[in-house]
Amino acid sequence: MTDGSRPDRCDISIVICTHDRATVLEKSLSCLLSCDPPSHTAVELLVVANACQDDTLQMLDALQQSNASNFVIRVLVEPRPGKSRALNLAIQQSTAPVLCFVDDDQHVEVEFIQTVIRALGHSPDYGIICGFLMPEWDGTEADWVHEQGQYYIPIRAIPEYNKGPDIREIKPDEQQPSGGNITLRRSLLDRMPMHFDVDVGPQGRTLEGGEDHDFLLRARQQGGKIIYHPAIRQWHIVQHERLKTAYMLKKAFHRSYVSFQLHRAHRIKPYMIRSLLSHALKCLFSFGHNRRFYYMIRIAAVSGEIKAAFDFK
Repeated sequence: MTDGSRPDRCDISIVICTHDRATVLEKSLSCLLSCDPPSHTAVELLVVANACQDDTLQMLDALQQSNASNFVIRVLVEPRPGKSRALNLAIQQSTAPVLCFVDDDQHVEVEFIQTVIRALGHSPDYGIICGFLMPEWDGTEADWVHEQGQYYIPIRAIPEYNKGPDIREIKPDEQQPSGGNITLRRSLLDRMPMHFDVDVGPQGRTLEGGEDHDFLLRARQQGGKIIYHPAIRQWHIVQHERLKTAYMLKKAFHRSYVSFQLHRAHRIKPYMIRSLLSHALKCLFSFGHNRRFYYMIRIAAVSGEIKAAFDFK
């Protein structure tokens, strides 16, 4: 069975929360286990199985039994659905001064742990460190994902985070890193009265998100600053069903819905109706696929904002 006992010493906990994706998770863990942490640094892989009904626990048990790496593999079970619950359990159960969060559908480069350690030493005044994250495109994806011009789709089906070749601070008004691309210092977590909000974020396979951005907003309120280190590199697997029109429209709707509520907006604003009508007309009279798809996404996003305004409590 799974072993959740704490190691005698832990300098870094690499946290992965997962729900019913044993095959994907196994590949992600394989990449992490190929990393070689420095001998003076005690690193654990802390996997939280969140309401899993597949063979995730059996796979993890076998991995623990065969583990010959320099990592401790520790498995926790959170039976209640909700990614935020799983994240909070990891924070509670880790004893490490540093927690590095990786999603179960991302692959790290072999130097990942060394670059995280170097970044921590380079930027001691920053409570949050993020890095480079891009999809593993293979050339079979839809061409709109590479559109960089007027009809660039700002709501991405697969996380993308590339802030250039230089180390630099990420300001509050910029694009923020996703939750699987952050390393946190325990000193910042200890200042926060609440970590991840259990009312925000995915519940099983739902498309709701926003738990990471809600967390970062509140972390900044406690003085947490974010710095970008491009040498910390991850790649996100491409699930082609996420590139389909129906998925993208749902994603745009839910992303805007959550974002609107997180920023505490509370009423219908005239620009929403104007934008909805404008996007609908432009979509109706658009003949190029990328252009028409762009306006379909904009319609879904504005609809999410309007629904959030109606639902605000």
